[in-house]
Amino acid sequence: MGIVYRGRDPVLDRAVAIKTVRPELLGRFDASGADELSRRFVQEARAAAAISHPAVTTIYGAGVERGVPFMAMEWLEGETLEDLLEREGPQPEQRIIASGLVLCDALEAAHAAGVVHRDVKPGNIMVLADGRLKITDFGIARVQRSRVVQTQAGLVVGTPAFAAPEQLAGRAVDGRADLYALTVVLFVMATGQPPFDSEEILTLLHAVVNTPPPLARSLRPAVSPALERFLARGLAKDPAARFASAREMAGELRAVAPEASPHAAATAGTVMAQGAAAVRPGDDTLAALSPVEALGGDAQRRVS
Repeated sequence: MGIVYRGRDPVLDRAVAIKTVRPELLGRFDASGADELSRRFVQEARAAAAISHPAVTTIYGAGVERGVPFMAMEWLEGETLEDLLEREGPQPEQRIIASGLVLCDALEAAHAAGVVHRDVKPGNIMVLADGRLKITDFGIARVQRSRVVQTQAGLVVGTPAFAAPEQLAGRAVDGRADLYALTVVLFVMATGQPPFDSEEILTLLHAVVNTPPPLARSLRPAVSPALERFLARGLAKDPAARFASAREMAGELRAVAPEASPHAAATAGTVMAQGAAAVRPGDDTLAALSPVEALGGDAQRRVS
């Protein structure tokens, strides 16, 4: 949905990330639709800014510049968890557990602030150069879910392989949908693949909503029985059968640690540092209407 530019705050002299809506997407809207998109974009940025947690990307501000909605965030040096997993494959169990604990704590803070992410996936989790984790893109999925965006832009909400069954079925969602998605992330870290995957979108949607998920050990026997049980509960179709909160999920994940490894409760910063490289996006020229100009920055760009 968006492009992230690297800019610079001329007052505080620091790098910032500026997320905007892709120009080709804005072009699909009529005037009222564009206004509604901008309003929702800024509204959700404000809601996400209320989350205070070291594993959640800090938002500095939001607004509309020359008709383009944007939000200014901390600039993160690192790579996505998706990139790391593509390079390294399945992860050691202690790394899975430690990472899961950090991400559970971040989601607990978000849910306490009344914010549901709706698109937790490896591509929205940054692994910084020092190994710390950061969840990005809070609020963006809610903007995508708005009627005007779906109607005029034709976007698919969320990422089907990671979305909860109730989300894909169009039912009301709460924080438990994020916990389902986080379970899928941990499942991928453990087995190297999501529980459901297909190039045919309708086949994938049907499987997520209706088909029992595979057990992790059927895909990778090295997964411990305790972690397999944990993942199975987190992937339950019925939200009531899953973890009721991120705090409960973290407690159950801690219980997996003794069976996995005596060191499984190590901090994610320690266990993720190995193999995490500082990856910078390539230089690019800013679009003429980019809000980065207001910050006086030239820049690098990410598309998401």
